[in-house]
Amino acid sequence: MRRLIERDKRTLYIRHRVEGEKDDYNEPVPGSKWGPPVTIRAACQPASGSLDAQIYGERAKTMCNIFFDGLEAVAAGDGLCIHVAPTALPDYRVVSVQGWDHQRIDAEFIPPAQRG
Repeated sequence: MRRLIERDKRTLYIRHRVEGEKDDYNEPVPGSKWGPPVTIRAACQPASGSLDAQIYGERAKTMCNIFFDGLEAVAAGDGLCIHVAPTALPDYRVVSVQGWDHQRIDAEFIPPAQRG
């Protein structure tokens, strides 16, 4: 198994989504709660490749790719505290997770008005 270079990693915090109430369409009600922050070490880069542009279009400008080789389970919909304190509302949302020797996590920026 290939490992990520430690000097490229930084401390990030995952906040798993805690499902709350559902509306009539079985969608989570806005303001669902986030679980406690879990510390991880991962490499974080802006999503700037042509593949990201093909998949996400204009959204790729507000996304980042995170490369994580730890054991913590990460799922789509989880929150990430990258540029905010671990106790604050997450500023990024996990869009997709692909697994190889390490996990590649695509995360999208959450505007401050939509966090919660």
